[in-house]
Amino acid sequence: MTRADDEARQKAAHDMVVALLPLLPRGWRAELGTGDWCTHTDLVREDGARLRCEVSPWRQAGRAVFHGVRPRHRNGNFASAGDMPKVTVSAARSPKQIAGELRRRLLPAFDLAHAAAAKAVSFEDDANEEARLVARRIAEDIGAVVAAPNGRNSDEVHLRRVPDAVARLRVQPAFESGIYSKDVRVSFEVHGLDPERAARVLQIIAEADAERVDGVRMATPTRVASPIEETESGEDGLTSSDHARMVIR
Repeated sequence: MTRADDEARQKAAHDMVVALLPLLPRGWRAELGTGDWCTHTDLVREDGARLRCEVSPWRQAGRAVFHGVRPRHRNGNFASAGDMPKVTVSAARSPKQIAGELRRRLLPAFDLAHAAAAKAVSFEDDANEEARLVARRIAEDIGAVVAAPNGRNSDEVHLRRVPDAVARLRVQPAFESGIYSKDVRVSFEVHGLDPERAARVLQIIAEADAERVDGVRMATPTRVASPIEETESGEDGLTSSDHARMVIR
C-alpha cells in the first residue's frame, strides 16, 4: 500500500461519513483522522463519543468498518479496558441503508458500552487525583517529594526523599471492578527500627478500630502478640509476617 492508496481510503471514509450525517441522530459531526498513513474518519458526538469509519482494503475491498472508540482519560490516554462494538457494511450500499444499519446494529450497543467505559474512566481519573492529593499531604508532613506521573491511566503514586527507615512509600488509588473494590491505600516498608520504635509503630496499628485487607473490612484483633516477638500464628489466623505485610508494606 502506498501513501496515495491510504489517502484514497481516507477520502472514501470521509465522503461516506459526510453523507451519513443528515441520516443519523442530531449531534454528530465528521472529523478527518490525522497523522502519518492515517486512513480513517471519525463520527464525533457532542458528548465526545466516537465512531471510527475505515474502508477495508485487499480481500475485504468494498467493505466499510464502523467501530466504537474507547473514551480518553484526562491525561489524554485511551481507556485500556472495555470492548467496543463494530459492524461491517458494504460500501456500495446507499447512505440511507448504511445509516439504518448503524442505527439498528451499532448505536444501541455502542451507547451502552461507551457509557460504561466513560463511567470507569471517570472513576479512575477521580481515584488518581485523590491518590495524588493524599501523596501531597504526606509529602508535606514528612518533607518528601511526590514523583511525577508516569503517564499510565491508573497507577500508584510514589514518594521520594523519604526518611531513611522507610522504603517504597506509595499511595495506591481506589479500585473498583465488579463486586470487588478498595479505597485509596498507603503502603510502605520500614527497615532498621530499634525494638522500642518498632513496638510503638506496631502498637499504633494494633490499636486502630479496624483494618482493611484486600478490600475487606476486618475488626482489629482483641489481643495482639508482642510486636517485636515473632509468633507462629496470630489470633486471627495470620502469621506475624502477614501482619507486617498488612500494616507496614
